[in-house]
Amino acid sequence: MPVGPEETPVASLRVHVYVDGFNLYRGGLELAGLQPGWKWLDIPGLAQRLAEERWATENPLVEQLYYCTTLIDPTPTNPDGPKRQKTFIKALRASDTVHVEYGRYISKVKRRPLATRDKKGRPTLVKPQGPVLIRHGLISR
Repeated sequence: MPVGPEETPVASLRVHVYVDGFNLYRGGLELAGLQPGWKWLDIPGLAQRLAEERWATENPLVEQLYYCTTLIDPTPTNPDGPKRQKTFIKALRASDTVHVEYGRYISKVKRRPLATRDKKGRPTLVKPQGPVLIRHGLISR
């Protein structure tokens, strides 16, 4: 017997989902390539389905979805990319459960030595030796 709107069960598990838009896109590109349609993935629907599969007995409800991304620049091979991205983000925002968070893309990783202050306040290089906790500029192991 179908459940009517007045009989909709209350979620016993509220779920918040964080999506890394850049890696989702890159992963989709690797899996689907040039096949049409995959770029219009229903992310909230997918998140809800995965939550239902994972916590089937707890009646989960994806209450909020945070889509984290950065705006892309046009390239010679993808001159319309920014326009398509903005259209996709506009569609995501149409859902009252999706929040879009913008960050910055760093195209090149910079590596520098890490230095903290010793007990006398002098800089000391940190050498990798397993997990290191740095609190208030001091190293704890």
